[in-house]
Amino acid sequence: MLMSELHPRKISLTNEAKASFDALCQRFGMTQITAIARVVDWLQRQPEEIQALALGQIPDSIDADIIDLLYRRQASVEDIPTFERIGREAVAKGPGKGRKSRGQKGARAG
Repeated sequence: MLMSELHPRKISLTNEAKASFDALCQRFGMTQITAIARVVDWLQRQPEEIQALALGQIPDSIDADIIDLLYRRQASVEDIPTFERIGREAVAKGPGKGRKSRGQKGARAG
């Protein structure tokens, strides 16, 4: 990205939000500027409904229903796995198929 493409902005955060954001950046090993840039970049690429939801423009009373509806709609259009489908696929595979469980890690046949 060229320097001429960057548009620095200041933001105000509550103490709680700042502490959480600091922890998030540390956990993922990135600067605050990089994290904010990635979130804003992701947000601007989302459909208007997702943008409204992320910006708190959906009433709390219907928040969960809207989230589920929007992710299902997006998944059907983009063939993105929903949490429900991921769960069904994991159950269908059964234990021992796919990822190793904690008990299997490093276990050797003997």
